[in-house]
Amino acid sequence: MQYRYVTEKENYEDFAAGRVLLSQGGMTSFPVRLASEIFQRCADYFSTEQRLHVYDPCCGGGYLLTVIGFLHGACIQSLHGSDINLDIVKLASDNLRLLTIEGLDTRRDTLRDLANTYNKSSHHDALESVERLRQCLPALPITTQTWAADALQPTVDPASVDLIICDVPYGNVANWQADADDNLITSLLQAQYAALVSGGIAAVVSDKSQKVTYPRYKRLQQETIGKRRFLILQKV
Repeated sequence: MQYRYVTEKENYEDFAAGRVLLSQGGMTSFPVRLASEIFQRCADYFSTEQRLHVYDPCCGGGYLLTVIGFLHGACIQSLHGSDINLDIVKLASDNLRLLTIEGLDTRRDTLRDLANTYNKSSHHDALESVERLRQCLPALPITTQTWAADALQPTVDPASVDLIICDVPYGNVANWQADADDNLITSLLQAQYAALVSGGIAAVVSDKSQKVTYPRYKRLQQETIGKRRFLILQKV
């Protein structure tokens, strides 16, 4: 895949899971450069003045949403995430709170206490990352919300979401925790169809082996990068 927006490789160590952004065992992260590229490709289908309502129905610990909030918060009005795992939804809420001054201050205080207690370089490095991330906070606040839900069931108000973006479960780390037919991505797209505004966009990342069809959506883009494939679809 050729990057269109993030054409230069950058240092994304400030976004490393467990550094400032919170993590736990079994939680998956997502390549920051790819997250930024996909979001910008999606945002290109909307007016440049529009601040988007974004929803991830497979949010896990909220890593993907939090990253795009820091990188592209100027064009985001709200970030919503749900996951079938109730325990990890709290982590997503804590990560999304980092997109506020109060949330970053709380994380800074925790890291400062750890640095004073253990004097580890990793804690001091994380404190420096907090201050760099502070410079990325959007001028206008982003509304955030998380809840526990099955991605294969509709739980969002109709026509309330501009962009659905999700990294669906695959591989040995994350798995679907719901009963459905073999075409799980199609089931997800159908379940979330009503949530999208007319002409809304859905970006779905999966591995290359997963089946997908998308009735009532128009395919705008499809790319493969390494083991991943992503689709950008438009509601029709």
